[in-house]
Amino acid sequence: MCAGGDWSAPLAGGDDYELLFSVAPEQADAARRRCVDGGHAVQEIGRLTDQAGIELIYPDGQASTEIPDGFDHFRS
Repeated sequence: MCAGGDWSAPLAGGDDYELLFSVAPEQADAARRRCVDGGHAVQEIGRLTDQAGIELIYPDGQASTEIPDGFDHFRS
């Protein structure tokens, strides 16, 4: 899906049905363990900070200031 570094589909596409939640950093390992023990895959996708805005950092460590809009069901 991201062959050649094309992240446009996973970052801005629709039809992604996953549960998204956040936990305090000190509880992350325990939450991950509970999910795995319950037979559920879990993937960390980001971190909440007290900084305004969104910073997108790709797996290779490259930062991007261009944030995709995402899918909007109400856009005409």
